[in-house]
Amino acid sequence: MPNNIRSCAFWSTKPVEPLVKVTSHGPRNVLILQNRRDNATPWAAGRGMREALGGRAGFVGVDNGGHYVYGTGSTCADKATVAFLTKGTLPGKDLSCDGPRP
Repeated sequence: MPNNIRSCAFWSTKPVEPLVKVTSHGPRNVLILQNRRDNATPWAAGRGMREALGGRAGFVGVDNGGHYVYGTGSTCADKATVAFLTKGTLPGKDLSCDGPRP
């Protein structure tokens, strides 16, 4: 856990800009890709972001470890990612994808 502490946590000055509030208001244009076992961004954090964004976001959860989702062997996640990046299309419902097959 100490690896997650960044030097900015100890700055003595306040931020110049106000904190950004994450809400469900706005266009439906966010795709969240989340691995089930990612130590850097835990599952609960991904689900929390999904909840905070509400209907603005699509969620693709993959039964895999590691910090990135696309291109790791999950056809389901790759299809959703390509559809979003090429056409702006989000899944109609949250997806639960299998991880890569050995």
